[in-house]
Amino acid sequence: MTDLHVGARSDEGLIPLVQGLSFTLSRGETLVIAGESGSGKSITSLACMGLLPAPAVRVTGGSIRLDGIELTTLSDAQMQPCAAGASR
Repeated sequence: MTDLHVGARSDEGLIPLVQGLSFTLSRGETLVIAGESGSGKSITSLACMGLLPAPAVRVTGGSIRLDGIELTTLSDAQMQPCAAGASR
């Protein structure tokens, strides 16, 4: 994940929820994300899995890659093989 930005639409415009988050994991590594309530932990994990409640919340910038595949541009149908492959 590189420079992830996630925002939510509101009457006032786009509200930033996650700003500039980057990390890299290799196969077999585990990452623990800890923080206060509202710090973006759940939004980050939902973004990685392609499960943000669109269109209200969306990735507004950055990159999420799995085995060289850019996940932020995949459709729901295209995400299915990625999810199966991630469990290997």
